[in-house]
Amino acid sequence: MQCSLPKERWIHPAILAEAGLGQACACKVSHLTLPAFASNNAGLLEVKTKSNFMRKLISILTVAGLALAMHAQETNVLKTEIENFEARTNTVIIKGFGQIGSASFGVGTVSIRSKETIDASNGSKAYGIMLELDGQNAPRQQAILDDFELEPLANGLEYLAKITSDVSALPSFTAEFKTRSGLRFIAHSGRRQSSIEYFIKFDENPRVSLNTDEIVQLKSMVGQAVNALNDLKRSR
Repeated sequence: MQCSLPKERWIHPAILAEAGLGQACACKVSHLTLPAFASNNAGLLEVKTKSNFMRKLISILTVAGLALAMHAQETNVLKTEIENFEARTNTVIIKGFGQIGSASFGVGTVSIRSKETIDASNGSKAYGIMLELDGQNAPRQQAILDDFELEPLANGLEYLAKITSDVSALPSFTAEFKTRSGLRFIAHSGRRQSSIEYFIKFDENPRVSLNTDEIVQLKSMVGQAVNALNDLKRSR
């Protein structure tokens, strides 16, 4: 049928089909004006609108749930070799610890302990350290490092301690050394002429401020850890 109303006031058949009306019904009412269709089918439109909203809400919640599940899995993953070694089952795992050194920083006490883990069933061993920060006004934070990460870390800390604001052609920069367990040592400058700020960050925890002398002291402690583990391996 022909309609004298402007086409922009018609209801397109695709809209009617989306609303759940059959093709025959759509043909009959496709030339109705929007006010007339809304008046005659208010209940249908309300139900359809709610249905679409619920489908979208369920989709959003499903995606959010999957994202949270993936994040939880990533958080629980054992990231270092020594942690995976210690997670072995159906065998006796022996974990040895030894104090390497500690130092009082402005934010609290930093300590490093050596780790030797042994699988009693075959005598295989894994080595590493535990670096711990016992903050003055914050919970104790820990990070595990594999033995082969220590020399690169010592070199990285030495580089960060000597870094200057002209390391980048741009006015601001951030330089970062990251271990397998998510432990980060960060140097940051917001302006070319400003001093360098240093931070230590344990995985997803807030970063903690350090100064240049503390970075140098940490480098020295990591060097002691390298020597201590080398001596331990030779003695075994």
